[in-house]
Amino acid sequence: MFTGIVEEMGEVDAYEPHPGGARLRIRARRVLEGVGLGDSIAVNGCCLTVVDSGPDWWVADLSNEPLDRTTFGRRPTGFYIPRFRNVGADKRNYLRGFGYQGGAGRSGWSREIAELGIGADLKQALSEPGPWSIGMTGFGEILPYHDNRISLDRSVKDKWGLPVLAMDCEIKENE
Repeated sequence: MFTGIVEEMGEVDAYEPHPGGARLRIRARRVLEGVGLGDSIAVNGCCLTVVDSGPDWWVADLSNEPLDRTTFGRRPTGFYIPRFRNVGADKRNYLRGFGYQGGAGRSGWSREIAELGIGADLKQALSEPGPWSIGMTGFGEILPYHDNRISLDRSVKDKWGLPVLAMDCEIKENE
């Protein structure tokens, strides 16, 4: 693994999985200056070997191991399901709309901090990718109303002696 200076942000041009791993083609220019076949370029903390290149792209073959230990392989992206808009013939019994968004990923090295391990066992634990997780949040709009208020409550203080917020609002029929 390499954690050096970021020289350039490349763009994945092609990702072709196969039984032994995958072939990755990346668009980049600056990192290719002086690079030839067999040279290494660090991507996402993993050194990849250049197996083909052109003036603004290069190709690396990845085995299954770096695909499992990095974010190259089977990497889900975030998702967004656009909010329903209350327009057209499909009218609902509320104004405006709602939506969903979320993402997935693997937990990182921080999962081991609570154990405060040391030595080879800690190093081995941190080199293994964490478990996958996925999360999703639904959201809806709360419309602004002139009778909703937020102010400082000077009669109630926080632990530093400062007034706390007083919220005077309610969820209306539309929310």
